[in-house]
Amino acid sequence: MLEEARRQGVSDGELLQDYPGLNAADLAAARAYVEANPAEIESAIRANRVA
Repeated sequence: MLEEARRQGVSDGELLQDYPGLNAADLAAARAYVEANPAEIESAIRANRVA
């Protein structure tokens, strides 16, 4: 969900505001996961769009 929002132009500041339980380190960890697992992320994004 975070990666899809980022791709749609949602800024880190907006994400942190919309999800107050997250912090900048959480967003950095999510980005690192996306970079390390691109096929999994693409599959999840496709599945979310179909659902």
